[in-house]
Amino acid sequence: MNTDGEGEPYRAYFEESPIGVFVTDAAGEFVDANPVACEMVGREREELLSLSIKDVTDLPEGAALPSSFAKVKETGRARDEHQLVHADGRRIDVLLDTMSLGDDRFVAYVQDVSEKKRYERELERFKAFTEQSSDLITLLDENGRIQYNSPAVEDILGYSQDELIGENPLEYIHPRDRERVADQLQTVLTTTGRGPRAEFRIRDADGEWVWIESYGTNRLADPNVEGIIVNQRDITERKERERTLKQYERAVEQATDLLAAADTDHRLLFANKRYREFHGLSDDDIGTTTLEEVLGPEQFAEIEPRLDAVFEGETHQYEMIRQDPDGDDHHFDIRYYPLRSDYGEVVGIVATMRDITERKERRRKLKQYEYAVESSTDWIVAVDTDHRVLFANSGFRSFHGLDGDARGTPLSEALEESVATEIVPQMERALAGERVEFEHQTTSDGERRPVRSVVFPLEDDDGTVIGVVALIRDISELKDREQQLQVLDRVLRHNLNNKMNIVSGYAESIQDRTTDSFIQESAAKIRANSDQLTQMASKERAITKVLSDPPAMEAVDLATVAQQITSSVRKSHPAATITTELPEQRVEVVVGAVGRALKELLQNAVTHSDRERPAIEVRVRNLPDTVQVQVVDDGPGIPEMERAVLTGESEIEPLLHGSGLGLWLVKLIVGRADGTLRFEENEPRGSVVTIAFPRPGTAG
Repeated sequence: MNTDGEGEPYRAYFEESPIGVFVTDAAGEFVDANPVACEMVGREREELLSLSIKDVTDLPEGAALPSSFAKVKETGRARDEHQLVHADGRRIDVLLDTMSLGDDRFVAYVQDVSEKKRYERELERFKAFTEQSSDLITLLDENGRIQYNSPAVEDILGYSQDELIGENPLEYIHPRDRERVADQLQTVLTTTGRGPRAEFRIRDADGEWVWIESYGTNRLADPNVEGIIVNQRDITERKERERTLKQYERAVEQATDLLAAADTDHRLLFANKRYREFHGLSDDDIGTTTLEEVLGPEQFAEIEPRLDAVFEGETHQYEMIRQDPDGDDHHFDIRYYPLRSDYGEVVGIVATMRDITERKERRRKLKQYEYAVESSTDWIVAVDTDHRVLFANSGFRSFHGLDGDARGTPLSEALEESVATEIVPQMERALAGERVEFEHQTTSDGERRPVRSVVFPLEDDDGTVIGVVALIRDISELKDREQQLQVLDRVLRHNLNNKMNIVSGYAESIQDRTTDSFIQESAAKIRANSDQLTQMASKERAITKVLSDPPAMEAVDLATVAQQITSSVRKSHPAATITTELPEQRVEVVVGAVGRALKELLQNAVTHSDRERPAIEVRVRNLPDTVQVQVVDDGPGIPEMERAVLTGESEIEPLLHGSGLGLWLVKLIVGRADGTLRFEENEPRGSVVTIAFPRPGTAG
């Protein structure tokens, strides 16, 4: 550098320059350097002037001078970035502006750009982090609008990187989360630094909702940022796991089974509501109470060996009776499982207790039912809608030659064709919802038996008909008795009528051939008793017919029947006054020979009346649960002896025999129709006989 008087201003500038200035010769030897340059390389000027450029620069191997010197020689000036080596070994990034001074001299103006380079490197690192991060980084302006989205926006939300620029992100937030997120964003906009954590749902490009976890940092005051940096992470999977876990927790807590877990010290880790309630525990007992304290020393000593085995990795199942806080016994199916850590180590035990008290009771009752069904003298069989056997008791299997439980056997294989043809239509009626009762013949291996079958629908828990059940009773003995009864009836009635005709004829002859008043009176009594016996034989015939050949049950209008029978009895007994009280609407009942029963009551009231003009009223009443017909008379009343025998209050004895066969016939007809017969006193005189039938659809 020039050091004469003219160069003093330049020297001053050289010495006071804020940037480093090096002067070298063509070989790169230092000729001069200002203080800033010396400080950059950590050398005193005298030392530096004894060195060359290659001593303070990080040159490539084999290079004598920086590449900028070659450019200066060609163009007169060069500007490049290099690294200077400080005396302590540090490398300093600098910008060299080199030019020629002539006379093989060069000047290099050196500017320290280390801070700038550091910033650029940090910026590159941040950019690389931002561009490659799986988290979504968003920059918002002071109005909360999107200025930048990192590439992760495509993976997380399906939008292109620039698609949402300028948008208000709140418009994409789920309506239920929007107000809360808006409040949190406002907090970030008005508060310096990092804001609160937020979780919300945001709509992706496909219109689906994605759960996001977000942190916002206010860097509006930072001139290098001037915005809100929002770090966002997709937590949809985590939320789904949390939701699933909540469902599991809710299911476990609300489970009807008793569930608990304990550690290796037998201390309760968890117990659901049913377990706590059964053992009288509170929420505070969990984590502090041991199984021994819960169960008591005796029961704990009984199960402790099982627990020890579970801690060794085994599982255990057993049944035990335990008492609840009220002292009631409960039968439990108890199972123990090892509780393992993520590394497979047994760290406790899980217990499930299922209350099987009701199941045990059901099993006991089922055994009783099975015993009753198997021991029944009736045959019991159930078939499905395809007529395949569901179950059959031993009586049915034995008669029809079926082995085992016969389940799945087609009914056509168990029954002869003629029998199947007769009963299948009745089964179809039962499958349609009816209860069917009928008599028929069944055969097996040539043996024929008369049976009475009751067939009714078999329903599942939802009320759907899934088959039919048949109760089949062997009535061979009953049929034999009916036949004997019919034979006896014919013989007795024939002989009795013949003999009574003879007796009555002789009594009439005696009456005609004597004037003795005593003999005439005696003959009259003989004729009267003879007529009564003949009438009794007729009633006996009617009773026998009802027993051996009961009339079909059918729906009739009780009011119409009452009107018809009343008219008939009026004609045969004109001296009697018979009135009716009948409803206008139809009164339907399902009965057999109800007309015959009503006629018997009316004739009984007329013939046993002690009045010249008996007064009788027939009433039909339509009540909510029953249909009633009453016969009200003003006669002497039905003898207590007859009423006691008919109502079952007394048994038939020699002195209490109940000779009114007509009332027996009425009782039989009413009983066949599931009705009831009741006798009451009429006021001021006479009897009230009431027959009550169940309304259709209300019979039990």
